[in-house]
Amino acid sequence: MGRAAPDNPDLISIHGGHRERLPSKLRQTDGESLRGCPPRAGSQEDQASADGAAVPSGSGGSGEVRQACVSPTMVAECGLPFAVDGTTPPVPTEVIPVERFGTVLALVQREAQDQRSDPFAIQSLALHLQDLGRHREAEGLLLQALVLLEESLGYRHPAVATVLGNLGISMQEQGELQEAEHYFRRAFSIEESIRSNSPEAAYHLEGIAMNLEKRGLHAEAEPLLRQVLAIRQGSLGDTHPFVARTLNNLALNCRDRGQKSEAEMLLNQAIAIYEKTVGAEHPGRMAALHNLTLLRKELP
Repeated sequence: MGRAAPDNPDLISIHGGHRERLPSKLRQTDGESLRGCPPRAGSQEDQASADGAAVPSGSGGSGEVRQACVSPTMVAECGLPFAVDGTTPPVPTEVIPVERFGTVLALVQREAQDQRSDPFAIQSLALHLQDLGRHREAEGLLLQALVLLEESLGYRHPAVATVLGNLGISMQEQGELQEAEHYFRRAFSIEESIRSNSPEAAYHLEGIAMNLEKRGLHAEAEPLLRQVLAIRQGSLGDTHPFVARTLNNLALNCRDRGQKSEAEMLLNQAIAIYEKTVGAEHPGRMAALHNLTLLRKELP
């Protein structure tokens, strides 16, 4: 099912492909019309905020970005650095040079045939493929990582939810919106059963809501966005940048449903939070201000 065209393609929803890095790291890039889907996975959704920064999630430390567990074979064959003691250091996916990525990918695909393959490394490379826009290839790697994690950790583990959320992104970017929703809902079900009303659960719930928004199902998305807002206000505080992002997205939902006065109020709240916490030049604040400017042109 294709994605519905927005009423105003210039509106910015803060979202841009939310993706998780195992064990539960959030990463996001600014997207199309900055509505606010979760970045890529979130736990402690930190101040990096919803516009292109790395956001922590799950069991990792605050602000930490999940690093790929690159095997010694990959290090040797791809010219990546060893640690001083000769062991293999964690290597962030972003530092793998593009010209070497094909070699790394081939190695991962080869090692993926072995049950000892590391799902963390496989998923990290899948996220790199997503960065390159190669979502079908990323989908294949994420499915491999999913099988490995389900076999080793079970079907209801937070790391499984992380991969499911990232699979949802790859499917959504390929235009498979209903299948993407299926993955997002599975991820939310896992997190909600483990950590009800947590930032992690809110992240996956936001994925469902933004999927519905892309399909033009604004009435169905509204209660989910309000639930995400309530969870984030309760767990992160009323002035967290992720609260501002949710306000921006809820405002666009209100605007699409004809509730333009409420949309204006929500955008003003989002802008105030951004200015207080991350500054006037922050991309999230600029997106909300852009949306407010467009909205006011529609007001009587």
